[in-house]
Amino acid sequence: MAGKAGDAARATTAKRNKSKTTGTRGLPPQANDLLREWLFNKEHILRPYPTPAQKTDLSSEAGISRKQIDTWFVNARKRLWTPTIKELLVAGEVPIMA
Repeated sequence: MAGKAGDAARATTAKRNKSKTTGTRGLPPQANDLLREWLFNKEHILRPYPTPAQKTDLSSEAGISRKQIDTWFVNARKRLWTPTIKELLVAGEVPIMA
């Protein structure tokens, strides 16, 4: 039993160390930066939904799979985009589309 617990602890430590070197949730830092840049770009800030063609381009540029792109955007809209938009709306800084 002690061997299994030790193995689990080493695996947890390895995962923790890996996440520190590869960026947010296992994505390479450059991929995360590229996706954040797209999400918060003036052209996309009010509609954070890339088209299928844009997703394919982002996948190629970032070096990650299309599935990872899809998952990243679902999570980013919840965790990053919504709170940011709420803050900007309260501050009166979000341009409303006509």
